[in-house]
Amino acid sequence: MDFTPAPVINEIKSNSIKIPITLFAGKNDILFPGNKMIKRAKKIFPILKSAKLIEDSKHVQSKRQNELIEKTILENNVLQQHI
Repeated sequence: MDFTPAPVINEIKSNSIKIPITLFAGKNDILFPGNKMIKRAKKIFPILKSAKLIEDSKHVQSKRQNELIEKTILENNVLQQHI
């Protein structure tokens, strides 16, 4: 496992991001608790398009949860709108 700390971005640098962000967060994630991550992302990323809290997810989501994330991305055309 890679235990390198996740990079941190400040509000000034985040303002340079121009592509809308969709955030998926696990409610029961012990490393990045979903509710706290969403709250912080709303403050840091003005371009945050949406945030989805996966209620029954931990740090690594299940196959079913991956399928729900994939379905959300495809239904909302998240990637294709900005390529």
